[in-house]
Amino acid sequence: MRFAAGLTAALALSVVPVVGLEARPDTPVAVGAWQIGPVIDGHNYSRGLFTPSQFADGWGFPISPSAEPHYVTFRHGSLVGKRQIRMRFRIDGPPGAIVYGAKCAVGSPSAVTLYFQRRGDDWLSDGARWFATFATVQIDGPRGETEIVAPLDARWTSIDKMTADNSLGAFAAAKANADRVGFTFANCEGYGHGARATMPVRFVVTRFQVI
Repeated sequence: MRFAAGLTAALALSVVPVVGLEARPDTPVAVGAWQIGPVIDGHNYSRGLFTPSQFADGWGFPISPSAEPHYVTFRHGSLVGKRQIRMRFRIDGPPGAIVYGAKCAVGSPSAVTLYFQRRGDDWLSDGARWFATFATVQIDGPRGETEIVAPLDARWTSIDKMTADNSLGAFAAAKANADRVGFTFANCEGYGHGARATMPVRFVVTRFQVI
């Protein structure tokens, strides 16, 4: 699978701390609707993970030497009329735990990026998967609650050369025909190639909104 270049530069962009920002009320996505994948031709590219778990204040899953998330998505449908995707998350775990990009050196951080996918994607075509690379948040260990906000009229990036700026028609078509929405974990090769941790930590989503 190919992914957009420029991951290192994107990781230098801002982390958005939670300071009480609130959107209009939304209906939470049921934890059972989320898929940890992607599943392509019957093969799940995430390792050691199948479904997330419900917690008192959200839902989530482990990241560990044997639990490696890549894409975490649910079936949303068209994004026509939607303004933004936003997520709040935290990472619980021992202070010495290191989160890093799967198949990369420990110390090469992973990152979380908001994402959506066009219906009928063949996992080869540029313009079918779109990443909010401008709002990527680097993760390298346990951290407090953090918010990512990705406006749907911003400079999203596809898997090769397309951006929302240089391929406006393809981007608009992908939003109109969107299927899965969620977030991905990066490694040193690209935005959806997965994260690991040197010891178990728990990634907890406390809010996910498409508004």
